[in-house]
Amino acid sequence: MEQLSLNPKLLKLLSVFALYPNQSFYVRELAKKTLLPVSTTSRLLDKLLNQQILQFTTKGSLKLFQLNLNHPSLPEIKSLVQKESGQIPLLTQTLRQIPLVSSVTVYGSAATNQLTSLSDIDLLIVGRPPVDKLNQQLNRLEKTLGREINYSLYSPEEFSRQKTKPGFLKYILQQPHQTIINNL
Repeated sequence: MEQLSLNPKLLKLLSVFALYPNQSFYVRELAKKTLLPVSTTSRLLDKLLNQQILQFTTKGSLKLFQLNLNHPSLPEIKSLVQKESGQIPLLTQTLRQIPLVSSVTVYGSAATNQLTSLSDIDLLIVGRPPVDKLNQQLNRLEKTLGREINYSLYSPEEFSRQKTKPGFLKYILQQPHQTIINNL
């Protein structure tokens, strides 16, 4: 397991399998999702096959790779991937690059780590970021994560006024959530 934490490319590849544990992928599909060269992806897949973290089936002349759900280290692998390159760290890193973002809260299934392959990511953003830059960064992140990202944007003043009133905002703040940026 120590090798995995030292190799960002391997973590990137494993993150795809951790996000979609019941799906199978072709080499080129994984290369596209991870933005890694096909040769690098293939080499890393061989390494994961040798460690029996992945298994494969063939469809015609192509190999389909899938996470070995019976691997004894699977919980540790998922935890490591989530910590090192999971969705929350990627969201935090991306949103910190956008000016005038005061606070970001993740809510819904992403906040409780109960994502399914069909789940989207819901964000509550407070600030006055340039909306075009925000949309551009989130669209890029959607492609990386393979998930739709929805957000509600409030100015700091509007957030202060609305957070205690009955309605959407108060409801969200009463549910499980993770504040990943807080500069209010």
